[in-house]
Amino acid sequence: MFEDIGLFLVILGLSTILPPLLFSIKNKLIKKTLYFLGFIGVIVHELSHALMCIFVGEDVRKVKLDRKKIKGSVALKYPERETFLQALLTGIAPLIISSYIAWLLLTVFFNHNINDYLRIGCIILFISIIIGASPSWQDIRLIGNAAKRDLSYTLYQILLISISIPLVYLITLNLDLPYYFSPIFYILIAICYYILKYSFLAIKKLIIRIRMNKTTLRQKDIYNTKNFYKNRHKPKKHPEELIERGQW
Repeated sequence: MFEDIGLFLVILGLSTILPPLLFSIKNKLIKKTLYFLGFIGVIVHELSHALMCIFVGEDVRKVKLDRKKIKGSVALKYPERETFLQALLTGIAPLIISSYIAWLLLTVFFNHNINDYLRIGCIILFISIIIGASPSWQDIRLIGNAAKRDLSYTLYQILLISISIPLVYLITLNLDLPYYFSPIFYILIAICYYILKYSFLAIKKLIIRIRMNKTTLRQKDIYNTKNFYKNRHKPKKHPEELIERGQW
């Protein structure tokens, strides 16, 4: 389950170090090739954002790609509604998806049963993926903004995730799955997260209902006591008070 962290760190390191080194090459042909490969990486980067947005329930308004500047963006319909967890997952989505694609490409590359042309294709795609793998500064900034937007809910989400991950780890401790099934663990974490979330919501609603019922019963008791006192202890008027008097 935690093997992926090592993969993510390796890809993050390569994505941070390799692009500046590659783009520092002066040869025009190589530079044009790198720009083309970089644009492929940007496509994967932005599509990763868009796919994760859909997965976490955000409405994507537009996906923009700029080939000349080798960059892109994903516009949301309601960015002000984005929670910390949504921003975090969409922000690191390119790193996660690119890491798995890179792992798959390397697996194919080191397969002895493939031809050299396919190996060359794997290397080219690997470089493209690495160029666009790391989250941009804009992604990091959006994560920070979402976290500050509602700090209490951010802490609540962190708490749920902090509970979900160890639970899934303990449940799947003796489960021996091939590495390519590792995304299942993240699906289980998401399921566990939502179970906890809605369980806590149900408990909260139950507590509110119990309190409301207690308040209602207390109010009824007070009302009944007043009526009892009014009916049973109504002071009797003096007989002479019953004589009708004229108005002043």
